[in-house]
Amino acid sequence: MKSSLPFLLLLISPLVQAQLTYNILDYIPNGVGDSLVYEQMSSLTPDSLLVAWPSLRALRKDSVLYRIESTGGRRYETLDDTLGWKIYMIGLPNAGDLVLQNGLGILPPVVKHGETYRSSAPFTVIRDGKKQGSGTLEYAITVEGNDSSQTPFRNFGDCLVLNTLSVRTDPDGIRRGYQLKEWYARGLGLVKMAGEAFTLDHRQQRVRVIKAAGILVKGKVGGVSYHWPE
Repeated sequence: MKSSLPFLLLLISPLVQAQLTYNILDYIPNGVGDSLVYEQMSSLTPDSLLVAWPSLRALRKDSVLYRIESTGGRRYETLDDTLGWKIYMIGLPNAGDLVLQNGLGILPPVVKHGETYRSSAPFTVIRDGKKQGSGTLEYAITVEGNDSSQTPFRNFGDCLVLNTLSVRTDPDGIRRGYQLKEWYARGLGLVKMAGEAFTLDHRQQRVRVIKAAGILVKGKVGGVSYHWPE
């Protein structure tokens, strides 16, 4: 009797493959009018953190999402089902705007479990309307797959888990960055994060490390308001 194993594998393989790929817009759906508020768990940053997308901004002939944070940070970005997740400008408090001339695509629209997506691009620092040097921004984002996110307020059962390492080389030659493990809940966005910010010394070792963690406590996504505990 012939084995039916090859036939079974043909049936199972497409299903397995579907489980191992993720459309990022399902998990990062945020657009104009959305906002998310996190309780920060680090003793160094006890205040809540607000992330919001208040409007669109004109960028050359295109429109991009304008994202702001209560820390003073800001960003121009797009989340698109064709181009994926792309960043055009990162504004840092007291450090000016890092302008990426052609943008930097950090994730494609569909990502695969276990893959690491690497990207880099030069940037120009603009402060008070003047150029203040240039540098390089690098990302390495690893897709750690689907998981649940347990928090003191609510458990989110369907999350895309990303491990993001971002390092930039500033005009002064110093390399600074952060590494975050992030849980993005389907239809909602980022619900939990934990990691650290750091500076790299001449041996590329992390120094001046600041730990950070946060969990979502309320938000507004697609016109629907959420709050925990309910």
